[in-house]
Amino acid sequence: MNTFFTAVIFLIYCPIYAQVIDDFSDGNFSINPAWEGTVNDYIVNNSSELQLNNSVAATSYLSLPHGLTSLEKKEWHLTTRQEFSLSGNNFARIYLTAAAPDLASDPDGMYLQLGEPGSADAVRLYKSISGVAVELLSGATGQIASSFSIGIKVLRDSTGQWELFIDDSGGTNYVTAGVVFDSSTLLGTHSGIFQQYTISNATKFYYDDIYIGDEIIDSIPPIVLSAEAHSLSTIDLLFNEGVDQVSAENVSNYNVSPFLSINNAVLDTVNPALVHLSTAQPMTNGQTYQVSIASISDLALNGEGTQSTQLTCMVPEIPLPKDVVINEILFNPITGGSDWVEVYNNSDKFFDLYGWSLANGKNDTINDAQVISSHFLLSPECYAVVSEDTAHVLQQFHAAVEGRFLQSNLPSYNNDKGTVYLTSDGVVIDAVPYADTWHFELLNDDEGKSLERMDPNGESAHSNNWHTAAEAIGFGTPGGENSQYRPALDNGEFSYTSETVSPDNDGFEDVLQVNYKMMAPGFVGRFAFYDDRGRKIASVMESELLGVEGFFVWDGITDSGTKAAIGTYVGVFEAFHIDGGHVVARRKAFVVAGRLY
Repeated sequence: MNTFFTAVIFLIYCPIYAQVIDDFSDGNFSINPAWEGTVNDYIVNNSSELQLNNSVAATSYLSLPHGLTSLEKKEWHLTTRQEFSLSGNNFARIYLTAAAPDLASDPDGMYLQLGEPGSADAVRLYKSISGVAVELLSGATGQIASSFSIGIKVLRDSTGQWELFIDDSGGTNYVTAGVVFDSSTLLGTHSGIFQQYTISNATKFYYDDIYIGDEIIDSIPPIVLSAEAHSLSTIDLLFNEGVDQVSAENVSNYNVSPFLSINNAVLDTVNPALVHLSTAQPMTNGQTYQVSIASISDLALNGEGTQSTQLTCMVPEIPLPKDVVINEILFNPITGGSDWVEVYNNSDKFFDLYGWSLANGKNDTINDAQVISSHFLLSPECYAVVSEDTAHVLQQFHAAVEGRFLQSNLPSYNNDKGTVYLTSDGVVIDAVPYADTWHFELLNDDEGKSLERMDPNGESAHSNNWHTAAEAIGFGTPGGENSQYRPALDNGEFSYTSETVSPDNDGFEDVLQVNYKMMAPGFVGRFAFYDDRGRKIASVMESELLGVEGFFVWDGITDSGTKAAIGTYVGVFEAFHIDGGHVVARRKAFVVAGRLY
């Protein structure tokens, strides 16, 4: 735990002479400082916390001399957690001061009690004299009725005023829980902790970051740590400490650029270091804003001048089908490996993949849906890879891109064929009915080789839009641009994936996709290759009825009808419409020059 170091910073800058500081980072409680009592009942655990560690029902305690010469302007603070519901037989006491080192003897003193019969458990401050305990003040009723982790601070000023502060998140953003006046001079000699417990709770008390000494004077203004958009009209500002409500809720203390006016500012009811801002105009997703903050004070009324922080608005939106597409699949991993699925954000929206599902299926029936249980913000034109063993995927594929992986359960995908479904809130966002025959047919095997989508705007269910990842990049590009990615190049009413194609089985430009858009229905198309003398070498398509728009794919390796000697050729695609035996419209594109074999 690190709050000890905050105390050290204050010690450097303030004339404070603390008597007890222990964060147990040295791994023991026997020296610097030396705690005494039922020492065999405690350990310092792997998280550097003092932990009760008994095996029977009992009472246990640790104490040490506090070294205080008076109670004026003194402070006690620590963090504690208890992993059970408190009761009259399971409770803890934190002695601020005690008249004797044996805390099991119910010595005179001042202590905090955590636990009581019933469900009204609160942090309560008691004064005990001659075995008679009187409650002085308490925190919120029920605040510690079940398992809890809290930070506690107590201040006693020179007039006899005691003030209790609690951070119920276990940190140091304290909120005042109560104030009481008691001028008793129960100085005592020791401070410490005491527990009474049953066997089931004999290891469930924890303590850390203990400080006993002069009051630590806070003279440092609050610092803004972050700004985060939770919707297009709400911004959350987080400070490093609790802030004053009056200054925090003054909307004139905030400025957002490019211009956004703030119409409301509210201090969080639980975390006093968190402020919720509401904007009068909606933010733009993907836009970066500069948030300036002025004159915000902490709880000690230390004010800050102007400070600023950046905010990039990235608010998850509701997806529509094909906003996110399945972009790469490994369904036949090597021995010891695991399946993985890559998705690609093919929109200008932002999506949180938390709660989305990947499933398999057969005959249009979705089976074995596995829900993604981690938050992952998928930005436009970005990738996410889902696997049960992300470390193995990163190790196997040298083209993998770190930072784009999600560890999550996946359904079982067959090695021969199946369907990968991507769903969100029950809506199918994309589905790919893959088959091992979609792989490059000249492969010896497809084990450990991914299928890559060629065009994210192409058909998910069309085998011609998928190809084995190139060997040169290791048969997979998880998290990065696909090796077989072929964006269409605009060429008027025709477009194609590349100006050249070289079907020489090297995994690069082996496949050509031709896209077309007709002026009207009823066109037919043909596609052929010609040599440099204009002689037809091979025909790919003859008089095929075309839709108004679409595409076709030529695989130069597997299409035996177009194999020829090595040379340079021109591919020609013609679309024409015949009316009464006459060609009334024709569109022609010289789309590719390449090498056939």
